Order: sequence, then structure tokens, then C-alpha cells
Amino acid sequence: QIADLALDGQNRVTVELRIPRPMPEPPEAAADGNGVIVGIIPSGEGKLAWLVDSVGNERSAELDADDQVRFDQLPADVYTLNVEGGYKEANLRIQGDKGMEVYFAPLVTEWRAEVSTAGSMPGFSAIRVEVAEQYDLPVYLSKEEWDGMVALTGSKRELGRFALEFSPLEPGYYIVEPAGLNVLAEVQLTGLEAVWVSFRQHTAPIRPNGVVPLGTARRWGRQEER
Repeated sequence: QIADLALDGQNRVTVELRIPRPMPEPPEAAADGNGVIVGIIPSGEGKLAWLVDSVGNERSAELDADDQVRFDQLPADVYTLNVEGGYKEANLRIQGDKGMEVYFAPLVTEWRAEVSTAGSMPGFSAIRVEVAEQYDLPVYLSKEEWDGMVALTGSKRELGRFALEFSPLEPGYYIVEPAGLNVLAEVQLTGLEAVWVSFRQHTAPIRPNGVVPLGTARRWGRQEER
């Protein structure tokens, strides 16, 4: 603020001038944009990897000749790293210029059974079975003190391409087992009901993936594989 000053030659005026205090400099952006995530899969050259942040933004790249993929210049956030074939590691937290490596464990594929109710039936019970992507596969139904029965997937096309149905059934405890898949399901029928048994393949790592500091994943992997 500027004011007019009038002097008559006898009075005296003192003026105090203040220099504005400089505003603090914002932190350098580099401190929040230099994070690194590296994924490593033995013999994984050419596999597509994609990194997803907490709001769904995605980056993608292929694993190189060294069987690794690198995502850099990452801002602070929580990421999920995916690689085709079923590899996945979530909750990768980047802060500032920190970095990490993910050494993916080998995957194993296994069959799993899911049992769910399908409503009521008129006068009898039924067990409906689906074995994903398996056509003409024998499925066995057994029960204590009963010879059981067998049916082929796809024999009940109105329920699905790979479906079949066991009916009519009485209440009791049953075992459902597809041939050659090393999996079975236990079903308890209590009354006039239909039950679905769905067999599907699931892929999972044989052990937890290694999430370690940059430059240490391969050494970690060699130790785990001993």
C-alpha cells in the first residue's frame, strides 16, 4: 500500500519497508515419478505384461530376451503386475524413487469343483454337472451301498455344451467324479432340489512370488529353486 507524505521542512518521517518472504519451493517432481517395477519369469521371453495402477490406468510391454519386463518413471501409487498365462502380483506399493522386482513362481493348473444350488425339483432331486471345455468325458456318480451311474458331458445340451444331469435321485450323500481329472465333489441332497457341480481349471503359483529390491530377484529365485 502506498500513501502520500507531506513534509514542511521541520517534521520527520520514518518509513519501514518490508521485503516479502519468499514462498517455499514445491518438492521436485522427480521424487515422485522415478519408481520402477521389474517382472521376471524364467523362459518368459515374449510374454505380454501389463501394469495397472489404483485407478485402472494400464501400461503394457513384452518380456525381453533376459526374461524380464521393466516399467519405470512410476509415480507413487499401488500397482498390480500381470503377465499372460495367469501370472499376477498385486499390492505393489511405489513411494518416491523406490523400485522393486517381482520374481514370478512357476504356475500349476489344477481342476476345482464348485457346488451351488439350482432351485427345487418336482418329486425328485437332481445333480447337474458341467466340466469346462470337456466334451464326451465320463462322469461318475456314486453313493454308499449303491452301484452308482455314469453319464457323458454334453449329454444334456439344453443345460450347456459340456453339461449332463443325474436324475431322479433320492436324498443322500453323493460323490461326483470326472474321469482322469484327479478331482471330485461331495454333494448332500436333502430333498426335492437340483444342485449344480461345476468343474473348472484354475492356475496358481506353486509358491508365493518373490517381491524384492531391485537387482536381487534372480539371486532370490536361485535360492528358492534349490
